[in-house]
Amino acid sequence: MTRSEVLVSIRCLVYNHEPYLRQCLDGFVMQKTDFAFEAIVHDDASTDKSADIIREYAAKYPDIIKPIYETENLYSKHDGSIKRIMNANTHGKYIALCEGDDYWTDPLKLQKQFDFMEANPEYSLCFHPAYVKFENGLQERTLYRKWKETDYNGLDIIRQWTIPTASVFFRAKFYNKKYLEIANDRRFIYGDIVLFEYLSTKGRIKCINEVMSVYRRNAGGVTEKDKDELSKNEIKHFEAISEHFKVCRPYVNPIIASYYLNCGVIQVFKGKNPKGFFLMAKSIRWSIKPAIDMLKRNIKRIL
Repeated sequence: MTRSEVLVSIRCLVYNHEPYLRQCLDGFVMQKTDFAFEAIVHDDASTDKSADIIREYAAKYPDIIKPIYETENLYSKHDGSIKRIMNANTHGKYIALCEGDDYWTDPLKLQKQFDFMEANPEYSLCFHPAYVKFENGLQERTLYRKWKETDYNGLDIIRQWTIPTASVFFRAKFYNKKYLEIANDRRFIYGDIVLFEYLSTKGRIKCINEVMSVYRRNAGGVTEKDKDELSKNEIKHFEAISEHFKVCRPYVNPIIASYYLNCGVIQVFKGKNPKGFFLMAKSIRWSIKPAIDMLKRNIKRIL
């Protein structure tokens, strides 16, 4: 198999996924297709035996498993180097995603999604529902979101929070320089949503209503300090979403406004009036932003 023959590239990011990695890689090698595909498995300097497992599978399935091993962790640098490395090693017309702790359950998953995208060139992305597997053993497996077999747009995606990452299948040509410029905005904390929103601007999005993957969820609590920090980071994330993807503003702008209003009121009650009033002013800005955008559009139409 030559690189030019590859039609689908699976992109798999791995970091300390030793307990789950075999199940993930088994989901790749069991795929039955009438086209050539590759699985780019990137180990980001795992400190467990993930790299050894990848080597084992790469030796057994050299036409499918294409390993990349790092000697230092690149994710912690937040400089976009992982995206650049994965792009340089992606050869398919389409890209499928699956991280090392998730896995596929249907051997025809790639074929079904490939056939749909080939028959429907107006679509930039298709996905499917997934089950959630709780590693704490206290909760039963459940469906991850209740998606319907229909078309979705960017506003639908942000309202329902996200699409199961291990379910997506999209056109590689859209993973381009423009997308990377947006994705490298360091305010984003949920990179998959950014990708899905960007793809929604390039074509239609389809849900194929078959459960074909499992999203693994690990238990873990966070402190109140962690929650507060996460909340602040999520607001920065939403601000970036609003700035880059106008279709999402009717949903995210009120969230941003309410956050700043709540924080402002709390600061005023604490006696920190200047800071409190500043945050409340930011709330007003975000609450009137949709009206300002509409006014700009109307003026543009008139002119």
